[in-house]
Amino acid sequence: MIKKFIYTVFSVCLIFVLTGCGGKGNDAPEGTEITVTPGSITISDAGAVRWDQSSFTIIVKNEDDIPLSNVRLNISFPFARSARLTSGFVVQLLNDDGNSTNSPMEAVTGTNGTYVLRFDYLRGSLSYNADILITSGTSSVIPNFTVEDGS
Repeated sequence: MIKKFIYTVFSVCLIFVLTGCGGKGNDAPEGTEITVTPGSITISDAGAVRWDQSSFTIIVKNEDDIPLSNVRLNISFPFARSARLTSGFVVQLLNDDGNSTNSPMEAVTGTNGTYVLRFDYLRGSLSYNADILITSGTSSVIPNFTVEDGS
């Protein structure tokens, strides 16, 4: 009976330990710098309204300029929603599987300290401008995305 109890307690503890490993990354430590390339994107197009795709590369480095892997990023884009044809929404954030996801979204940097933020957006005879807020821990960066109607 005691042996069964010990095995049960051990199994439960092991499950807690294993679920604490890996997961969805960690917040960036104090002194981390988040940069984005390019720093801004401007699209100018007077053509027919249509969907296109673009991306920002997010780079996370510590104060010694060393890339940090497994850093959790929180990404907010005010015009982003997961349904393409929902009225008023012109940008779709894409997750790692290429599926659209709602804003805000979470992502995790890879082994080289980067994450490529891909998104679909409407372009053509319409205009909009948005800042994208990317945060982790106390670090943040705000790249800009602008679409102009080309007129």
